[in-house]
Amino acid sequence: MDDTIRRSGARWWVAGALLVVALGGAALAAAGVTIWVLAAAAALSVAAAFRSRPVGVAAGVVVPLVALAFAVRAFPKVGLGLAVGNVLVLTAVVLIACVAIVLGRGFRVPSTVEWWGALAAAVVPAVVAVVFSGLPLLRGGQALSWAMQNDAVWNLVASRFLIADDGLIPSLHPNVSPLVSVMLAAGMAPGRPAAGAPGMLQHDIAAMAGVFAASTVVTAFLAGLVAAQLVRGRHPVLRSIAAVVASALILSWFVAGFSIQFGFYNVMPTLACLFAAWLAWRGAEHTPVASVCVLLLAATALLALWAFLAVIPLVLAAVAGVRWLASARWRGGLPRGIPWSSWAVLALAALQLVAYVLVFSIPDLRREQSALAQGGSMAPVTPALLFTLAGVALALAAVTATSPGRRSDLLGVLAIVVPAVGVYVFLARSVGPDQYAWGYYPAKLVWFIGILLLVILLGMALDRLVLLPLAVWTRVTAVIGVLVAVISTAAGVLPKPPTLGALVPYTDIVHGQGVAAGDAVLPTLFALKDPTAQRTMLAGYFDWKADAFADLWLLGAAAKSGTDPIRGHSYALDTDDREQVCAALKTWGPGVVIRTRDAGLEAELQKLCPGNGAEVVVGPIRSGAGAR
Repeated sequence: MDDTIRRSGARWWVAGALLVVALGGAALAAAGVTIWVLAAAAALSVAAAFRSRPVGVAAGVVVPLVALAFAVRAFPKVGLGLAVGNVLVLTAVVLIACVAIVLGRGFRVPSTVEWWGALAAAVVPAVVAVVFSGLPLLRGGQALSWAMQNDAVWNLVASRFLIADDGLIPSLHPNVSPLVSVMLAAGMAPGRPAAGAPGMLQHDIAAMAGVFAASTVVTAFLAGLVAAQLVRGRHPVLRSIAAVVASALILSWFVAGFSIQFGFYNVMPTLACLFAAWLAWRGAEHTPVASVCVLLLAATALLALWAFLAVIPLVLAAVAGVRWLASARWRGGLPRGIPWSSWAVLALAALQLVAYVLVFSIPDLRREQSALAQGGSMAPVTPALLFTLAGVALALAAVTATSPGRRSDLLGVLAIVVPAVGVYVFLARSVGPDQYAWGYYPAKLVWFIGILLLVILLGMALDRLVLLPLAVWTRVTAVIGVLVAVISTAAGVLPKPPTLGALVPYTDIVHGQGVAAGDAVLPTLFALKDPTAQRTMLAGYFDWKADAFADLWLLGAAAKSGTDPIRGHSYALDTDDREQVCAALKTWGPGVVIRTRDAGLEAELQKLCPGNGAEVVVGPIRSGAGAR
C-alpha cells in the first residue's frame, strides 16, 4: 500500500482545492456557522503531504490536535480570543501543509488498493453520519439528550471555562486533559450567544453533540483503516470485511454505546490517536523519520487527552527509531547517509514532546494525582479483557513473525502490551484499598487497550488466513470463526438491559428512547435561564427521573470549579427525597429558584429546612412554544 505514484500537476490541483476549502471554512467560522470545514481542510492537507499514506492519515489526525493543544495555552497571553485563535492556527496548518504538498517530495496520488480500503472503511461510518446529520430535523431540533448523559455536563463546564478565559489558564481553571475541552469549545465558539443569554445552553449542547458525532464517525473510519491495512496482498474481500467489521465495532454498544451512556467525550479522540499511532507504526519501514515524528506528536496529543496512554506511541516511536538506526550504515560509531534535515525534524518532534511534558503535564499530574484513587461510572469490563486479548495477539503475531512483512506486527503488539500492562499495574496500585486494584482508571485503561487490540486482532487474524492454502469453503468457515470470536469478545461486555436500542444506540437516539429519553425534558430545560445566569432546580415538576435529568444540568452546569460541592448533588439528587433537596439548597446557598407543580412543596421545605432562602414557583414553565 506504499507504492509511490507522483504526479506533478496533481499536487498543484490538490493544494489549490484544499486552499479553497480552507478559505471557505475560515469564512464559515468567521460568520459564526462552523469551524469544522476548516478543521477538515487542515487534516486533509496534512495527510496529503506525506508519501506513506498510513503515516499521512495519522499525521492528519494528530498534527491539528497538537497545534491546538499548544495554542490554547498561548491565546490568553497574546490577547487572542478562542474563536479567532482557532481559525488562525488551523489556517496556518493548511498553508504549511500546502507548501509541503507543492514543494516537498511526499505528495502522491493514492493507489487503487488504498481507495478501495478507504471506501470499505467508510461504509458503516457514512450510514451513521447520515443518521447524525438528520437529528436536527427531529423533535424541533432538540434531539440532543443522547449527548447529555452523566459526565457530559462537566465537559460543558470545562469547555465554557476555556471560552470565558479566551484559552487555558491553569491558575484559574486547571485542566489536566484539556484537548477534549479545546475541541468542544472550538465547536461552541462560532455563532455563540452572549454569556447567559437565552439559547446559550442549547447552542453549546448542540455544538457538543456535533463534536461527539463527528469524532465517532472519524474514529470508526480510522479503525476500519487499521484493520484493512493489516490484510496484506491483493485480497479485497478479506480487506473489506476487516474494514467494515472494525468500523462497526466502534459504532456498536462496545465503544460508542458506552461512551454515550456515560458521557465519555474523550473516548473517541483518544482512540483516534491510538489508531493513528498504529498507522504511523505500520509506515515506519518505508518512512521511518516521518513515522517517528508522527508517533511523538501522537504521544503529545494523548498527554492532553488521557495522559497514561501516551506511553504507547512513545514506545512505538522508540522501537521504530531503534529499527531504523539498526538498518543504517555505521562508520566510526555513527550512522552514515542520514541527512541533517532528518535529524533536525526528529529533534523538533522530540523537543515539542519534552516541552509539553515538562511545562504542562508534570505540573498538571502532580496537582491531580489524588484523583487516581477516585471512582466513577464505567463500562462493565474486567481485567481479563486486556490479558486475554494481549495473549491472543502476541501468540498470533509470534507464530507468523517469520512470514514476509509480518515481523513488525509482533514488535508492534509487544510495544502496546508491555507498556499497557505496566501502566495497569501503576494505576491499580493507586486506587483505594477497598477497590482491589480495580478502580475507574484501571478499568478505563483496560477498555481503551482492549478496543485497540481487538481491532488489530481482527485485521491480523484475517491476514493470516491469506497465508494458508485453504479451499473456498474452508476459508469462508475460518472467516466466520474469526468474526464470531471478535463479536463474542465484545458481547462479553453488554449494556444492561441488552435491548436492540442499547446494542445499536442510534435506534434509541432516533426514536427518543433509552439514552435519548431526556428529549422530552429539553423544551422545558431550554426555556429556563442559563444555569450560569440563574440558579434553578426542578423538584416535583416531572417524575423523579425527568427531574433528575434536568437537575443534572441545572446544578452541574452552574459549577464554578471542579471542586464545587454542588457537582455531587447534580449527579445524585433525588427530588422525591425532600431531605436531599434541603441538602442541595444548603450547599448552594440562598437565591435558588425551585420550579414545581407541587403546591405543597414550599411548606414541606419550610418544615424540613426553614430559612433555606429558596423561591418556590408553582406552575408550568413558559417558553416560546407555550407552557411546558
